Amino acid sequence: SGNTSNTNDSGTVTITDNDTPAMSVGDVTVAEDAGTASVAVSIDNPSSVDTVVSITTTDNSATNPDDYTTTTVTATIPAGQTTVDVSIPITDDTTGEPTED
Repeated sequence: SGNTSNTNDSGTVTITDNDTPAMSVGDVTVAEDAGTASVAVSIDNPSSVDTVVSITTTDNSATNPDDYTTTTVTATIPAGQTTVDVSIPITDDTTGEPTED
């Protein structure tokens, strides 16, 4: 009564991955005579391909050119990993340094 029998039923389901990794840049405190600041760049989920991030320094409590030189750094987090350290060059100024009499 209107019923069919199909033993070869099949279908395809495609699931697209929407879990794009979120990136973060670590906070660092370093003495200005250190020469560089090592900063952790991370993603929250490891990727199956290298993740390339461009980082540009901007003024906040440190200013260009007294404390650092504006820099753009490319960080590559290798496939399967979540963190890489990048070096940011810093400047040792003489403001606030004691003077000899």
